[in-house]
Amino acid sequence: MVDSGSLDVVKLKRVFEYDFIRSVACFFVVAVHCLTIIDFTDASSVFYFQIMQAVFFTGNALFFMLSGKFALKQKSDLGKYYKSKVKSILVPMLVFFFIRTVYEQILGINPYGNIFVGFFKNILGGLNDTEYWFLFELIGNIMLAPLLAKAFAAFSDKEHKLISSLIYIFHIFLFVCSIAGIVFCYKLPFTGWSFYFYLGYSLDYIFKKSNAAIYICGAVALVITVLLKYQGVIIYVHDLSPIFTVLAIAMYYFLFESSKYLPNFLKAPTSFIAKHSYSIYLCHMMILDTLFSFIPRLMSSVSILYHILLSIVVMGISLLVAFVIDTFVIKFCQMGVDKVFAYFKKKNAEYQ
Repeated sequence: MVDSGSLDVVKLKRVFEYDFIRSVACFFVVAVHCLTIIDFTDASSVFYFQIMQAVFFTGNALFFMLSGKFALKQKSDLGKYYKSKVKSILVPMLVFFFIRTVYEQILGINPYGNIFVGFFKNILGGLNDTEYWFLFELIGNIMLAPLLAKAFAAFSDKEHKLISSLIYIFHIFLFVCSIAGIVFCYKLPFTGWSFYFYLGYSLDYIFKKSNAAIYICGAVALVITVLLKYQGVIIYVHDLSPIFTVLAIAMYYFLFESSKYLPNFLKAPTSFIAKHSYSIYLCHMMILDTLFSFIPRLMSSVSILYHILLSIVVMGISLLVAFVIDTFVIKFCQMGVDKVFAYFKKKNAEYQ
């Protein structure tokens, strides 16, 4: 999944607890895609798959919550905000979308034939059915965040709880009706993945601090989610299910609190991963797909260990690729953005 501020927020808000959440969520995104290596004919491997898939999918919710938490802080300078988002989100997205288009062209799977036509259509939504779906969900929220920030900042604790509760209840109806096969057509703003985006900001007002009840509810939510998966429930079970939301919130607080006990020698590597997590997300599937065509398949419960190893390898290679592209390509493009914004700022000042 994506970190909506890996090249921006980390500089502005250097809080290690959030770096840790970001880094773990990034690994979760890589690991959930590596689960394709699991042997689905082995009962123990399938059990591992069902549990870990539910755990790893919380990475999506974690990234949305982190994105909203920082984006919804009140901004006095809208120009500076949008400039930072162009640099930290749009520029890496365009760079990796182009790389992805070239990658698909080389493999002969570019449905548009021409690289530049494919690149243009991929930007508009051609990659929405890939792991990049996250960006098409996120960017609208990022664009509106500074405009809605004043409203959320003005909410009392009770109002933060109220808006979150109303959307949560809406998701309960949506989830139950989907399981029962009942058509539910009502609409409510800030639902879907946007809920996690705005929940990320409201959490601090809903829960002043983590407590045992949150973790117990999270554990119960994990058990129920796995049971639902074994019963064949697929729709919303890894995203908009109210049960999964409880699991995601518990994971958020668990990682936040556990980060305080991480040994000092691991803190610098963790922050390094967090800094490049967005680009890791953007490139990891190309790495995985390339490796997957060469590596052998292992059967039985050995595939569990194989999955762990593959996840670590893909994460490591993706980090290396992300570092290189961030350093030598994206940073150069970001310097160009600085010059463009400086030029228009100068022209505007001259006009006034």
